[in-house]
Amino acid sequence: MRVTAQWTAVAAIAEELKVSARLLDASATVVAADDSAPVHFTYPTTAWVPGETVEDVYDLTVPAGRRGAFGVVLIVYRAADGGEVGRVELPPVEIPAAGR
Repeated sequence: MRVTAQWTAVAAIAEELKVSARLLDASATVVAADDSAPVHFTYPTTAWVPGETVEDVYDLTVPAGRRGAFGVVLIVYRAADGGEVGRVELPPVEIPAAGR
């Protein structure tokens, strides 16, 4: 499953941030995750210009045999220490059959 996000820098960002895209089952257990720096490690947040919008893509591999409703959350955290700086919870998605 692919998740596309558009991030807008509202101010200069002084530290490098990463994003963890997570697929959660009904009990909020992480069943898939994609952690990376923006744009697959090619465009650090410290280079973003205020007002700029950056598109990023996360690929979450749904485990074989898993189906049903899943939550999707994007967690932004500091690369240096892993401290969370924010999160976005997306609407639930329905996976009708196992796959990507």
